[in-house]
Amino acid sequence: MENVFKIDAVYFLVFIVSCITFESIATYLPDIKSLITPRGQYLIGRVTLRNITQSSTKAVMVFNNLLCIDYTLYKCCVRYTDSGGVGQDATSNNISLTKISVQVPPSLPDRITSIKSTPVTAEGDNVTYVCTGDVRTPPANFIFQKFGHENISLVNYTATKTSTQEFPINCSFYRTSSITFMVTADDNQAVMRCAPVSTLAAENIYVESEPLEVIYSVKMPTIVRHPNKTYYLVGLDARIDLTCTTDGNREPSYLRHKDNQLEAISTRKL
Repeated sequence: MENVFKIDAVYFLVFIVSCITFESIATYLPDIKSLITPRGQYLIGRVTLRNITQSSTKAVMVFNNLLCIDYTLYKCCVRYTDSGGVGQDATSNNISLTKISVQVPPSLPDRITSIKSTPVTAEGDNVTYVCTGDVRTPPANFIFQKFGHENISLVNYTATKTSTQEFPINCSFYRTSSITFMVTADDNQAVMRCAPVSTLAAENIYVESEPLEVIYSVKMPTIVRHPNKTYYLVGLDARIDLTCTTDGNREPSYLRHKDNQLEAISTRKL
């Protein structure tokens, strides 16, 4: 500012998203007082305004209790009288804008649900998992982790589809993310986990799905001998155990062949 005769007032302005404009929230009158404007009533009890004078015109607003509503842009405006007695306004430009950033850790996801292409999931079918929850500010992403039935991590997935709804008053971003993949036999009884990815997130913030049942074909059976030897001696090797095993869902039944005879056995391995 040049040719300033006196400072008439200093204003702090805040960006109002709903109006897409800046409005005054605090006014500083030199040698008189500082006050909160009608638009800035939400600041009462949470900020401290320091009075200014003609010789000390540094306007200061101290936030004592920062809330999510304070997460926005701010700028300063000075109204003054020049040496010719004409009133002037000087406002900080876009380069001088100040932004208050508020960080809030993500919450525990609300739920994870599965959407299946058929009532009974078989090997080769597609399954979609959908995770929803408040990922807060800055908005975190969801990661999907698939665990086997022994809780061994199998695959990490990045969401293929995601949408976010913002609630700026309480620093909330409500995110819905999903993944779709083709299941295999190895996915039987697998559990899908959904967790927010953020440096602010606490440990073990995740939700898990119910175990996934996958119907798959019976695999080629194997036979194991015990004792496992190349030759057996008559009279010495009195007992030889043959164990037949396979895998499938639904659980298979077993048939034993001996001397061209068929014998049905229970569903348990022999």
